Amino acid sequence: MNPRQQLTPKQAAFCAEFMLDLNASAAARRAGYSAKSAEQQGSRLLSNAKVAARIAAAQRERAERLEVDADWVLAQLVEVAQRCLQHVTPALGRDGKQMYDGDHAVYRFDAQGANRALELAGRHVSVQAWRDRIEVQSELSLVDRILAGRRRASREPIEDADYTELPPAPLPRLHELPGP
Repeated sequence: MNPRQQLTPKQAAFCAEFMLDLNASAAARRAGYSAKSAEQQGSRLLSNAKVAARIAAAQRERAERLEVDADWVLAQLVEVAQRCLQHVTPALGRDGKQMYDGDHAVYRFDAQGANRALELAGRHVSVQAWRDRIEVQSELSLVDRILAGRRRASREPIEDADYTELPPAPLPRLHELPGP
């Protein structure tokens, strides 16, 4: 590291402490910063370019030393999901006997662990089931679509609306109307 880019002893201590649990506030307290200002100091230190570079280098070194990469993480997530789904135990009633739902025995497994592992793996490999954002393309503007929806809902024309390119809305059949 360039001598001009050396960290202060407190900054270096913060970097080392941050690597323990990735908690900036706790790392700032352990590095000797005031407990009252630890949250602000931690945030400030993480935004410091020299500190961020030191932490990034330490994380790279740790990943290389432990041989952890995206493939390893995915393999572990798949293993966790499989174990959660395989660890099936009979559901026992208060009397200690197997519970039944009709003719079928009831079993328990770690659905929450399996779902979380599958969600994390799915996000990593871009499974589209977990997309938080949906792209919609339309030739009509949002205002035109809203006006068209209002027209269909009210069956009355709305002033200042351009309906020249909109097809007429079909009338619903009696069996298609929502029930009470």
